[in-house]
Amino acid sequence: MTAMTNDERVNALLEGAKHWRIKAEEARRLKRTFYEAEAQAMEEQAALNELMAVELGHIDDRKPDPMDPSLIPMSTLESLRRYKNNHIETGGFLRAVLSNDLREAIGRADHRNLPALPVIVAWLYNEMPMGAWGSPSNVTEWLKMRDFGLPDGSPVRSPSQEA
Repeated sequence: MTAMTNDERVNALLEGAKHWRIKAEEARRLKRTFYEAEAQAMEEQAALNELMAVELGHIDDRKPDPMDPSLIPMSTLESLRRYKNNHIETGGFLRAVLSNDLREAIGRADHRNLPALPVIVAWLYNEMPMGAWGSPSNVTEWLKMRDFGLPDGSPVRSPSQEA
């Protein structure tokens, strides 16, 4: 066995280091390629699962009709109808909604009414008479009509109002 000079030992060590650096870079590249392929496969699987769910009817890709009263909790809708037809006071949440007090309405909403708030407002806009909501004074005046209204909830008209 021949003795190596210091230069030869340094060159051999540099060659070995270069070899392992190349191997390490190749391993990092393969690892990166693996993770990219895995991420792409997961995205494709998620898209395929969604398409299958739509085809099987498990997901309705149409947006729900924001005017669908079935999205409003039944007790809330009944209270709104009593208020509209018979001028009967509602609870604190609906009083805030009817008075157009968003902060108070959100603060008083329960777990069923909070997500339904946009649907409730849409229902008011389309179903509730204009003078029955929109401000605290409108709500107060609407509730006063209960004492002076007809059995169906419509207000009594004085002779001067009929002319």
